[in-house]
Amino acid sequence: MIPTPTQLSSRPEQGFTLLELMVVAAIIAILVSIGSVTFFSQRGEAKKDRARADLQVIQQGLEAYRARFGDYPRYPDNFPAGIASEEAYLLNALCGQIGPAGHKISGSGIPVMLNTSLLSYSNPGLPFSGLQENAIVDPWGKTYEYDDEPKNADDELLFGYILRSAGPDGEFNTEEDNIVAQ
Repeated sequence: MIPTPTQLSSRPEQGFTLLELMVVAAIIAILVSIGSVTFFSQRGEAKKDRARADLQVIQQGLEAYRARFGDYPRYPDNFPAGIASEEAYLLNALCGQIGPAGHKISGSGIPVMLNTSLLSYSNPGLPFSGLQENAIVDPWGKTYEYDDEPKNADDELLFGYILRSAGPDGEFNTEEDNIVAQ
């Protein structure tokens, strides 16, 4: 049997079969899932690294405060007017607004002891023009904890301070805490 000219000129249909398309879609889905798992795990690690960097910046501010005033910021019995929390007291002290005795010292030429441009805050704005209720927050939106009178397991007072983040779980005293100095 001799093929006719119409049979010779007809080309087979071009395209992918359904099976080929399903294999390609499955491969793409697997690659996307691997990529997203890697992306989200790296994102969590980046937040932990940011918290460690923030803690180092705060620690440098605490050391600058100690160099200027001879001791780390200590919470007074009565906070100055305009300050209602320990977190706000610490930020205002490191920004040169509050002295060691808890007195307002802004405007007296005391330099800022904290690199404020590297940190995140609970409220917008920094306390440069007077006392403000504000606090430094970690990448998870929680305030950093500063203990000005740390104690050991025997309830003995230690020198220095404890500065830490609650970490991704938002709870202190867990494995996720980032403790910088004691």
